[in-house]
Amino acid sequence: MTTAIGFLYLGFSLLKTVEQWQKAATWNTASEFVIPILLSLGFLPFLYGWRTYVAYNSMFTTIGIFGIESRLVPYARWLAITRIRGDVVLLDRWRKALQTSRPSNKAELKHSLEALRALTAREKSPPAVQPKDGWSPYFAMQFMADLGVETGHYHHSFDGEWFASSPMREFGNGAIWRNNIAYYIDGSEQAANTLKIKLNVNDPSAAREAEDMFVLHSLHLLEQAVSLDAVERLKGLLASLDDFEANIPFGKVTLKREAFDGGIPGGYSRIFRVRRGADAAD
Repeated sequence: MTTAIGFLYLGFSLLKTVEQWQKAATWNTASEFVIPILLSLGFLPFLYGWRTYVAYNSMFTTIGIFGIESRLVPYARWLAITRIRGDVVLLDRWRKALQTSRPSNKAELKHSLEALRALTAREKSPPAVQPKDGWSPYFAMQFMADLGVETGHYHHSFDGEWFASSPMREFGNGAIWRNNIAYYIDGSEQAANTLKIKLNVNDPSAAREAEDMFVLHSLHLLEQAVSLDAVERLKGLLASLDDFEANIPFGKVTLKREAFDGGIPGGYSRIFRVRRGADAAD
């Protein structure tokens, strides 16, 4: 209804403009129409410049405290300005990477940026991964997208391991603790070999809703990561929520329940894993 009224007003205005063209087609009318547009367009570069300034200021303020030694900060600034320029997304990712890797000299600092630039290029054109080795991490990041589950960037964590995860999605009406569920991806730089759905039942009174959500997410992951045939074969085991282990091509799937020791009374986690590669036999 509101849309229809808006179009009606627009049509009426256009009609009156055509009928009174001689009165409307004046310099004052044109300037009143054009000047706001020009001012808006002129404001866009300012917004871009301000966003870039804020991003660089945050980078330079925090890296000397949480990322690298103060003696390396000038070199980091020079690298950011000359290599990253206006790519504030890459700048923020580098800032977070420095907090993890904490390079100790200029060579390591430069390598961390070059490695990140290579990673972003690989994300745009993901290499193929053979099923026996796992999954492309960048495809695995999209496996749960249909359920609205989005992960952060796939990145190096420690000891050669790589990792990505979604934020914990909370649900239920717990007054203090709420149940939550999340999606995790683990592997190497080249391939993800472990996909995981983890449910934390922090409010046992709402366990039924939580477990229904868990089964839904687990079945969806199984379909995306393996096949619809695997879903048909294993959906009964998943629905029963009993611990199990089953083989899939080049790997296996497992479901496990873990009680909270010394935590919330009656609380527990359920973990559904899909694994491929040499580590799947562990």
